[in-house]
Amino acid sequence: MTRRRLPIGMQTFREIREEHCYYVDKTAFIGRLLDEGKHYFLSRPRRFGKSLFLDTCKELFEGSEALFEGLAIHDEWDWSVRHPILRLSFGSGNFKQPDHLALNVMEQLAAAERRAGLATEYRTAPGISPSRRRSRGRRFLLVGAPGGSGAILPAPRVPPATGRFGGRSFASRTHL
Repeated sequence: MTRRRLPIGMQTFREIREEHCYYVDKTAFIGRLLDEGKHYFLSRPRRFGKSLFLDTCKELFEGSEALFEGLAIHDEWDWSVRHPILRLSFGSGNFKQPDHLALNVMEQLAAAERRAGLATEYRTAPGISPSRRRSRGRRFLLVGAPGGSGAILPAPRVPPATGRFGGRSFASRTHL
C-alpha cells in the first residue's frame, strides 16, 4: 500500500487530488447545503479550510468530474451541466477605508470581464458592465469571508427533469 502525503502548502482542491494527497471527503456537505439550506455564512477561525471548501465547490460547479472520483458526491452530481464561476478575493487591500470594498469588487469584476473578452461600458458604476446590470433577476450565490477568499456562483438553472439530490432541481432551491 502506497502511503499518501499530507497536503502541506497546497491551497487548491485540484492540487490535492491530482497529487494523491490525504483528503478528508467533505463533498457530502456540499450536497446537504444545496438540499437543505437557504443562506449560509461561513464563519470559522483561520486555517479551518474555508478557502479549500470554496475551491472544492468551484471545481464541482465547473464540472471537474475526474477530481471527484471516489468521493461522496460523485454519483449524485449531474456532470453534464457546467456553470461559470466568478471568484472574488478579499485577501488583500485596505478594507478600513469606506469606499475600498466597492472599488475592489468593481475592479475584480472588470478584470474578470476583460479576461472573458467582454466589452465593458460604464454608465452608472465603474466596474459594472451593462451585461452585468442586465442580469437582474438572475440569482447568484455569494460565498466568502472578510480577509479570505470569496466566490460568486450563479444559481444553476437545471430543468426539473434533471434534478439531483432527492429529485429536486437547482431551480427549486434558493441561494446558499
